[in-house]
Amino acid sequence: MKEGVKLEEIEIQIVYDNEIHPSCKKTNIGKGWGFSSLVKTGETFILFDCGWNGNMLISNLKKLAIDIKKISKVVVSHDHWDHLGGLTAILPFNKDVEVFVPQSFSRHLKEEIASMAKVYEVSQSQQIFKNIYTTGEMGKTTKEQSLIIRTMNGVVVLTGCAHPGLDKILERSKTFGSVYGIIGGFHGFREFDLLKEISLIVPCHCTQYKKEILNIFKEKCKIGGTGFKISFSNEHYQKILELFEKNWKSYDDWYDENKAVYLSEINIFKPLIPQGYGLEIGVGPGRFAQPLGVQVGIDPSFSMLKIAKSRGIETFKGFGEFLPFKEESFDFVLMATTLCFAEEPQKIIEEAKRVLKSKGKIIIGIINRESKWGRYYESIREKSEFFKLANFYSPQEVIKLIEDTGFKYLTAYQTLLKGPWEFSEIEEPKEGFNEGSFVVIVGMKPEIKRR
Repeated sequence: MKEGVKLEEIEIQIVYDNEIHPSCKKTNIGKGWGFSSLVKTGETFILFDCGWNGNMLISNLKKLAIDIKKISKVVVSHDHWDHLGGLTAILPFNKDVEVFVPQSFSRHLKEEIASMAKVYEVSQSQQIFKNIYTTGEMGKTTKEQSLIIRTMNGVVVLTGCAHPGLDKILERSKTFGSVYGIIGGFHGFREFDLLKEISLIVPCHCTQYKKEILNIFKEKCKIGGTGFKISFSNEHYQKILELFEKNWKSYDDWYDENKAVYLSEINIFKPLIPQGYGLEIGVGPGRFAQPLGVQVGIDPSFSMLKIAKSRGIETFKGFGEFLPFKEESFDFVLMATTLCFAEEPQKIIEEAKRVLKSKGKIIIGIINRESKWGRYYESIREKSEFFKLANFYSPQEVIKLIEDTGFKYLTAYQTLLKGPWEFSEIEEPKEGFNEGSFVVIVGMKPEIKRR
């Protein structure tokens, strides 16, 4: 299959815990004090923590039909025996395995591990693999790192014992995107309100208030234990990706075949693009980013990104819901015609807000669902290769969306006042949003007040 056409599914499975998952109760899988989980992305296997008993860990992996030789990376959260004990049993299976440990590990312990594997000392947050990061070493007494996994649903956090405080781990994790789920030990955490916005909660080994959490968040919680498994993928975005990979040339050619429409849309954006470092979400072939001077673009389509890169755009492969950028990286974020293809548009707005600097601008172009063009596109939806997967919005809906996300609505401009059957000349933009078919809405991130 062509590169970029298939979205990689991410799977997380608990392979060592002091409880057994209900699905494995009738098997002879083992349980013991400690924690270990396996993250699979494509053909890459990453083990997070190793439990205490190495023989039991190996036995569990085999009973769960996991090829131990494929484990190429091991991340150890902290130096307590119930998370580290099984490490020496794993290492002989792969001579090229890489082990990521907190920098605070003792010199002797690091030397012992280094005699069997390549050791990476972790102090700051860093990337372990594509879409997988460590929080970096956290805490004052017991130093610990957690694992951050960017999935199609959002950020999923894997914790060992959460000695630094689950609240602090969640706060650090939010810099990578909206937190969708948390799996692992919660230690003595009891600020339960902080879990209200999280969709997946799996309290495991070393969670003092597990019963209370399971009771309060019945609909969001899942029972953990050895054998628990969950996968993250997205059928909607797989269809979107396949659509644009298949039709990238006709999509790019459309702009040349409909120049009056295209240039009318460019004209509406030009006075609204501020100076500074900008990102376009859903950059496509770069038809907007290039003439508008937007430096960076992100898109899921490999074929689209090749064209955008040839037009001078710095490109990144990915989705707007999970931007691979740090907080406060950009002066403005542009979305030219992206929002209609999003499954959860608010997630994209939230991510845009996260990566924007204080008082940064969000600039969103949409086809107004209530307009002449909007009604036309709706009428051909089922016959159209592109629009059958689109959801159009009214300007009022988008304004509410950005305001609900914390942006201040600034202004809106419109163009394409004529319908598709009568359009022939470039139009000048007009303030407002009640007449035009293409509307651009501008919002501003509130000022971030520093202490």
